[in-house]
Amino acid sequence: MQHGLFWFTGMAPLEPFAVYDANELPQDRFAAAMQAYGPRLDGLFTDEPVPFRSLVGGDYGRDMRLLPGVESPGTAGLDLHVRPQA
Repeated sequence: MQHGLFWFTGMAPLEPFAVYDANELPQDRFAAAMQAYGPRLDGLFTDEPVPFRSLVGGDYGRDMRLLPGVESPGTAGLDLHVRPQA
């Protein structure tokens, strides 16, 4: 969703914030999730987005597939579409 929907439509997605088993959270985990969510909301407009590669940056072919040899060794999944840090 981050890469295929948000990024391709021009949005700059942030890392996901997930609360697993949210329907059955014990009180202590609920309190911890609420405490973690506040700073996340505070950073919505200032946190760095996920640094996805640009479609026009030379890493993808005309078929919108990542070109062979562009990825770092051992990289797989969605991480293939994240720009390596310099």
